[in-house]
Amino acid sequence: MAELLNESEARVHLLLEQERVLKEEIRKVDRVDRRQNLNIEYLKNVVLKFLESPGERENLATIISNILQLSPSENDA
Repeated sequence: MAELLNESEARVHLLLEQERVLKEEIRKVDRVDRRQNLNIEYLKNVVLKFLESPGERENLATIISNILQLSPSENDA
């Protein structure tokens, strides 16, 4: 009985890990889909403003991050 319980708990742990990995993959696919639909002209204008305005770079970096739907790890890089 204890062996069956251990096997069951191990299986649950494995399934939870698989669920976590699959959810992250879904988030990545969703970000890629959103990136493909972004307005390139708007992005171009924000990047130009970023390059021309050193004093506003922090705010513009946040806007660029949102436009590109960057993940938290991509944002930290």
